[in-house]
Amino acid sequence: MSVMQTDGERKSEQPIGTDATGNSSNLLYTDQTIQVTQTRLIIGNASYTVASISSLRIVAIKPNQSAFQWPSAFAGFFLFMGVLFLAFNSHPDSHIPAGLFFLLLGGILTFVAVNVRKRSKPTFGLRITTTAQEQQVFSSPNLETLHSIELALQRAIDMRG
Repeated sequence: MSVMQTDGERKSEQPIGTDATGNSSNLLYTDQTIQVTQTRLIIGNASYTVASISSLRIVAIKPNQSAFQWPSAFAGFFLFMGVLFLAFNSHPDSHIPAGLFFLLLGGILTFVAVNVRKRSKPTFGLRITTTAQEQQVFSSPNLETLHSIELALQRAIDMRG
C-alpha cells in the first residue's frame, strides 16, 4: 500500500471493497465510486480518514446560467429590433416584414430561454471539513445518493467515539 501526503491529508491507494487494514467487514456504504467504512471515506482513488473529518454538509450547486443567458440576450435584441422596425418606419409597408420577422425570432428565442431555464436542475455536492480544509469531495444530481453517503459518514463519525 502506498501513502502520499496531499494538502495535509493522508490519502492512500488500496483495493476497492476494503478498508485501510484490508478488511471489508466494517463497510457502511458502497456504490460504484464511493465507499464509507468505519475508518475511511474512499472516493475513487482518494481516501480520507474519518478521524480527520470534523464536519460534513450537502450543498446545492446552481446550474450553468449561460445556457439561459445567451438565448435571453438575443431574444431581447431581436424583440427590440422588431419593435424599432415596426414603430419607426417612414413608409407603412416597407419595414413590416422585417419587423415581424424580428418579433417572431425574438419570441422563439424567449420560448427557448424559458424552457432551458425550467429544465436546468441543480446538482448537489458533499463538502467535508478536515484538519486541512473544507473541500467538495463528490457531486451528484441525485440528492438521495448524497443523503445515503452523509448518513453512512455520520455513523462512521459517531462510531469513532
